[in-house]
Formats: sequence, structure tokens, C-alpha cells
Amino acid sequence: MSKHTPASDGLRTGIYSTTDKFREVKKHHAVIAGYNGALIAVTGPVGGSLDAVSLANARLYAAAPKLLEIVEKFIDIVESAGPETYADELSLARDTVEKAMKGDLT
Repeated sequence: MSKHTPASDGLRTGIYSTTDKFREVKKHHAVIAGYNGALIAVTGPVGGSLDAVSLANARLYAAAPKLLEIVEKFIDIVESAGPETYADELSLARDTVEKAMKGDLT
């Protein structure tokens, strides 16, 4: 299994303006909305030394909504079962979800 870009790399949201070098690459791994085919994210060119990382990133980004849903359910379960047992983990999960919703995972 290929490894995606680690969170410590400071992924963030923003606006990307294409460059001539970007347009030279004919195929890119991307995240596409299933309901209307809209482009959500381009993770890198197909082929070359970063192909596996680019594909892994696209798959991870596409899974993000489901992962968020699971983490939110985890928070609810731990809170109802006795949050004091996993206070640090619960705090980390809450903080991560809050930052993700703001687009700030630095």
C-alpha cells in the first residue's frame, strides 16, 4: 500500500492557478464529486516518481467525508461511555475535527 502525504506536511486549502508546467502534464490523479463530476482536488501527475503518493492522496481525500463521519461517531461513543478514560484521545479527536472543519490542520 502506498503512503499518502503525512499530516505533518501542513496540508491546507487554497486557490491554485494553473501554470504552463501544470498544463503540460496530460493526466493527473484527482478527486471527483460522484454526484456531478466536478473536480474537487488534483493531487499530482499520473506516472513518474510521485505516482503512488499522488494516487494515495487522491484516495485519502476522497475518503475524508466518511472518515470524518466515523470520527464524529467515535467521539459520541467515547463521551457516552466515560470520557475520563480516554480524555487525551477524545480531546485530540475533537480538536482535529474542529480544525478540519475550518480547513486548518497545521
